[in-house]
Amino acid sequence: MSKSQQGGQYVAIARIFSAVGTEGWVRIESLSHSISRFQQLERVYAARTLDEEYPIPLVVEEVQVEPDRIDLAFLGITDATKAQELTGYYLLIPETDRAELDEDQYYVDDLQGLQVFDSTGAEIGVVLGVLPNPANDLLKIGRRNGKQVLLPMVKAFIQQVDLEEGRITVNVPSGLEEI
Repeated sequence: MSKSQQGGQYVAIARIFSAVGTEGWVRIESLSHSISRFQQLERVYAARTLDEEYPIPLVVEEVQVEPDRIDLAFLGITDATKAQELTGYYLLIPETDRAELDEDQYYVDDLQGLQVFDSTGAEIGVVLGVLPNPANDLLKIGRRNGKQVLLPMVKAFIQQVDLEEGRITVNVPSGLEEI
């Protein structure tokens, strides 16, 4: 997720899920592909919405990463009341601090808004988002007729992603043309 409405300055890497305990800790829901990134955090920015103009800077004091949860403690947030006030906030980092991705990996916000075409060049629609799925993520495509299509993000269907041109070329599975 990116704050593209704000010129792409920040990228959301987590959302604060709840306060934990009485000493100001928060539990987060990761929006990042890498859980280990949280162990290296020193500073983040908190914002209620992704288009907030002035996010709140926070210094990360301590991180606890477990297989089923990630908890953070921030400098100056020392009690449950202050931590609870942050519930629902996004945690952001500067876009320039994004982790490098492997080939054929993309940030969701880079895909949103891309035009989708089939291999003949016919327009299919526009990327509305990416839905996580246990087997593979699904590309959510909005059609001109108002309908939506979910396309598995696998090499069999995704032929080319061209971020510079703002387009994705796909192999259309049988039946998609009728939707």
